[in-house]
Amino acid sequence: MPFIAILFMIFVFFFIITVFVNYFFIFKRNFKKTILVSIVMTIIAVISHYLPMVLYKYIF
Repeated sequence: MPFIAILFMIFVFFFIITVFVNYFFIFKRNFKKTILVSIVMTIIAVISHYLPMVLYKYIF
């Protein structure tokens, strides 16, 4: 259960941050592109956060 809570917390927090950054600094109010880029960046952040733990668990 803590795994799900941490995953959800990372997803929500990083998604909100990337929406703000993309919306105000990069895409100049292009909201559809902002959401798509934020989702991709959030997925990459979640994968990069959990992939080392999973690899370490199964490799070593």
